[in-house]
Amino acid sequence: MSGCNLCNKKTRATECVTCDICRKLVHTECARLSDIEIECLKSKSRVMHYYCDKCDIISTINCLKEEIRNLKLEVSELKNKNDDNELFKKSTDKIASGDIDVHVVEDELITEIMDRQSRANNLIIYNLPESTSSTDGERKHDDTTSVMNLIGEQVISEESLRKLRRIGSKNTRRIRPLLMTVSSSADVINILRNYRTKNNVYINRDLTVKQRNLSFAVRKDFKQRCDNGEKDIKLKYFNGIPKIVSVTQENNRKNINVPSE
Repeated sequence: MSGCNLCNKKTRATECVTCDICRKLVHTECARLSDIEIECLKSKSRVMHYYCDKCDIISTINCLKEEIRNLKLEVSELKNKNDDNELFKKSTDKIASGDIDVHVVEDELITEIMDRQSRANNLIIYNLPESTSSTDGERKHDDTTSVMNLIGEQVISEESLRKLRRIGSKNTRRIRPLLMTVSSSADVINILRNYRTKNNVYINRDLTVKQRNLSFAVRKDFKQRCDNGEKDIKLKYFNGIPKIVSVTQENNRKNINVPSE
């Protein structure tokens, strides 16, 4: 019996999936997989792949490099095949006009991946009252005490708190969010799994600008669809990003493994 590669707790094969890169076991809950995804991954003839959080960055970069290499080969083949090829002309026209810049896309994607990786051990706590103490040391101590009382020592130890910092300039009219850095992504998963909103104090992942923009766009779309009368939809969060899902389909997925009486 080995430990989960993300939370380090003991595992059983029936409760886990195997990372296709490092071949280590991960709890299905830690992997944040749906029932259908779990069934696909455990199938003997599966074609679906799973990469744990620790290996996903490596896989994404490798896939990105491969896609860019293939794109360059396709463009080269088109050019060699026929310089007058209409598709090639359209592609090169877009690249020349600035609509498509392979190098810019590559740089942006790699920058986004690195940004997400740098935030992997961060969480942001909203609406946690600020300390009124006069010194930085006292305020840090008060914030640490508040965080431990909020989350609980059974979820995370004080030694796992690497950094606490209030975000933004001090303003008496609003409570500044508290940026919390913990020891590992396993601590992040453990906190999000065990903590529930209390007294309007809630915790979220430290999202990149692109992730925040995507989150805003999804919530806006959800509101518009609700205003237009759609009833069979709800917001569900995956890694801190909302996604619009069908309530009926969600219930059907939950009932897949329920035996009939």
